[in-house]
Amino acid sequence: MGRNIITIEDPVEYQISGVTQLQVQQRSGLTFATGLRSMLRADPDVIMVAEIRDADTARMSRLLTGHLVLSPLHTNDAASAITRLTEMGVEPFLTASALDRVVAQRLARTLCVHCKAPHVLSADYLEKVGYPVGVDLEVYEPKDAPAAPTPATRAASASTR
Repeated sequence: MGRNIITIEDPVEYQISGVTQLQVQQRSGLTFATGLRSMLRADPDVIMVAEIRDADTARMSRLLTGHLVLSPLHTNDAASAITRLTEMGVEPFLTASALDRVVAQRLARTLCVHCKAPHVLSADYLEKVGYPVGVDLEVYEPKDAPAAPTPATRAASASTR
């Protein structure tokens, strides 16, 4: 038997097979906090909250002891997550007992196939700048490309730390 995974989102962007997904319905009273309360009845293994936007949702998330709760929290860096939760009204001792880990995500520029030109970084250069990998590395630099669907520096992908 697989894991019981439940999400609450606003809106549900992708249907995922095997995952129970709830969509926030403000008019009918289904908020992130009320959705979390109803999720507990299903005894899920994993709860995914699309966003912790307010103190009620943050407080409900901390009550989910024994459950893995995953949620983004908008801050400038990982360390600021604790401060943000405190600003939202979650007591620091509760945050300390409930928070397991924080991962920071940054957007990094990506280059489409039309917008990149290969460039080789020598092993000597890499060692000189503090990366002693022992081999030459091929990297890519942006270049102008009229056939590109978007400008080279507009596309981005996420990386985590």
